[in-house]
Amino acid sequence: MPTDPGGQFEIASDARARFVFMSLPRGYRVPARFYAPLSFDAAGEASVSFELEPNENDGERYQFLGFGDTQIKTKSDAEKLHTAMDDVAMLTSRESFEFGITCGDLVDDSLDLFPDYDAAVKKTGVPFFQVVGNHDLDAEHNAVRDTRTYESYFGPAYYSFNRGAVHYVVLNDVFWIGGGYIGFVSDEQLGWLASDLAYVERGAVVVVIAHIPFVCTVSERIGGKIAPREAQVTNRARVFELLEPFAVRFLTAHTHENEHVFHGDVHEHVLGTVCGAWWTGPICWDGTPNGFHVFEANGAQMSWQFRATGQPPEVQGRLYRPGSDPKRPDEWIANVWNWDPEWRVVWYERGDRRGEMSRARGLDPMAVSLYEGPHKPLRSSDWVEPILTDHLFYARAQNIRVEMADPFGNTYTLEPGAFSALPHGGELSVPRPRL
Repeated sequence: MPTDPGGQFEIASDARARFVFMSLPRGYRVPARFYAPLSFDAAGEASVSFELEPNENDGERYQFLGFGDTQIKTKSDAEKLHTAMDDVAMLTSRESFEFGITCGDLVDDSLDLFPDYDAAVKKTGVPFFQVVGNHDLDAEHNAVRDTRTYESYFGPAYYSFNRGAVHYVVLNDVFWIGGGYIGFVSDEQLGWLASDLAYVERGAVVVVIAHIPFVCTVSERIGGKIAPREAQVTNRARVFELLEPFAVRFLTAHTHENEHVFHGDVHEHVLGTVCGAWWTGPICWDGTPNGFHVFEANGAQMSWQFRATGQPPEVQGRLYRPGSDPKRPDEWIANVWNWDPEWRVVWYERGDRRGEMSRARGLDPMAVSLYEGPHKPLRSSDWVEPILTDHLFYARAQNIRVEMADPFGNTYTLEPGAFSALPHGGELSVPRPRL
């Protein structure tokens, strides 16, 4: 519902409603709260107001932070998150960011750690929006789980806001069915989304942010050991239909790996996670380092870059020597974490350009070394195993230099150095992962 010229509004509300929230208009700073809890008086009425501060720097160009699962389960995990946020704070002290957003699983079923999560991200000095994940739900009994505790800290589980030329929509796509969850957007949200988009100009850029991917390939890659209905949104066609008039991009997380998926003209970023493989090591199970993403909007255009925690932005891949994978013992392996089809990965031998490296599905050797087998990692987590990924590249050479070019004209180089052959831990064994 739009406000009147004086900023006033009246809403006929369902008595079950817990919040009223605004879609932050263009031209204003992200407020401390974009929502207010509802407290009805004896007449069944409530009054709320929102204070907005104009943004003098409301240009078309700005940056924001994108986090995959932070997923802290213990105080020890929380300490690791604080350390990671110290690194992010160094970045935000040098560069300007309008906001950050964490794409769900802020905690790992330990809802008492929500304040620890909140304190950690506040160290960045950047206002953060939140998304609810499957591990952020109340779990008092198995039949029904909801977002009441999450909402008591972070407000509504779905909402929207505007910045520059972009309309951002946050959805809750975690649906509890008793004994488990599926990726699903409720009818209530779909109705709200239709109303929300009615105020957005057709053809405008809409960025949809949620926890569970709308489309991903993880279930297919590992032979269904993650159920498709848990790995992607089952009623995504209804969401896509509502979004059809707009230029859409999706930001999701959940699978603890980096993946770029294209469905039609839509680009979905499945974000590698801040916690990596559930804080059990320095990398996700696809070899992507624990880290985060930096997005830059410039009008209707958007660019992005992955940042490995504690590493300079030039670090965009890892090179393994021949022998690192017993199945391909004669080949160098490059893991290009944020690869999508617009990247170019070429190799040189003794200064001569030999051509593009061959991309193939495989296991990251460092992930194998750290995670494969029942006694790894050191923190017993039987679902943490190396996962087949599609961003590995191979070449046979005596000496090699790898040059990677991203879609935005940035080039990065990989040369033999820190990582040589790593031990392979026997036969591949992948239990059903826990997401």
